[in-house]
Amino acid sequence: MEYRFMPPVGEFITQIGRGRVGQLRMLSIREHRFPFLPKVGDWNRFNRNTGGTMLEKCCHFFDLMRLIVGACPRPE
Repeated sequence: MEYRFMPPVGEFITQIGRGRVGQLRMLSIREHRFPFLPKVGDWNRFNRNTGGTMLEKCCHFFDLMRLIVGACPRPE
């Protein structure tokens, strides 16, 4: 998952790991960005091509949450 290798994200993960904000109790991730850049065939702009936001974007955020908190979700 590519987001974990972005320099600002890597620095954020480092700071969390060092306890800069104290003990992590909750994690929420938001993305504020410019509109998607044009890509070949605009594959990333339409649900029919990507499966929608949950597949196209949120998979990256779920990966980051797992990495940052150091745990995986478990079924009950």
